[in-house]
Amino acid sequence: MPCSFGVRHRAILWPPLCSFRCPLTLARLTENTSLPAKEARQASRQISLRRLETQIMEAQADSVTDVALTKIDSLTTATGNAMAQITRVTQLQRQLEMMAPDAAARLAFIADDHALGCAELLAELRRDLRRIR
Repeated sequence: MPCSFGVRHRAILWPPLCSFRCPLTLARLTENTSLPAKEARQASRQISLRRLETQIMEAQADSVTDVALTKIDSLTTATGNAMAQITRVTQLQRQLEMMAPDAAARLAFIADDHALGCAELLAELRRDLRRIR
């Protein structure tokens, strides 16, 4: 039986959607067939239910993908910002060491503490992002 796109389906119930995604409607199932109306209605309901289930699964997959991409973007932005700030602190440390070589150990301690703080905040961000479903 041809669908609205002119595609001939091999059987009334297979495939429920042709390759052009045109639905086989109740009218298509009852016209030119010897199917009783009750069976045609049941078949039409099954086709509609399967189509709805497919749409729900596609929407869920899209939603999960969007959340994952947003998480990746957030973590990338935070990591890049942390790296830029650590670089800035390191450059300042070198400049200050040139001005006061005696304070090199203290400046290195402060710079290392800053880097560790950034790493800790990034780890906390990753944990928080994992909790978001």
